[in-house]
Amino acid sequence: MCKVDLTILNKNLSFAIKNNFFREFTKNINSTKLFENDITVYFSNHKKGIDFIFNSNILTTMHFYGENHNDYSLFRGDFPFNISIYDNLVEVLNKFNDKEIERGGREVLPFLGLSNLWIKFLINDCHVRYEFDNDEISLITITKNKIGDKCR
Repeated sequence: MCKVDLTILNKNLSFAIKNNFFREFTKNINSTKLFENDITVYFSNHKKGIDFIFNSNILTTMHFYGENHNDYSLFRGDFPFNISIYDNLVEVLNKFNDKEIERGGREVLPFLGLSNLWIKFLINDCHVRYEFDNDEISLITITKNKIGDKCR
């Protein structure tokens, strides 16, 4: 399994494309923009369950998909911080309860229905946001606290 490399967060695209982790998960895929003049660029690998999101040419966010996400396969890789895509809600809370900074979801949204529960933790200067579908992880989002901080 490939180890998640957070050193590329908050770095520009020219730095990321030299990184082995980024290259491993962006082979044979193209970047996309939602709107023609958008400053956000996505490198989405549905088969490997990962997105890299660049804003103004800086990698700000990585998404890692769990089993319960319709459009993506399960991400298979090793995470830092004792994170596991195979944990459930109780296991995540047991590991990181003291690091929780925010939570939301489980609201009925117009046209979409019931939203998933999500919980955000601050772990080693990284925001790690878990989204749960029936208490199983459907998405893990990792961002750095602010530009210049290092996730270790």
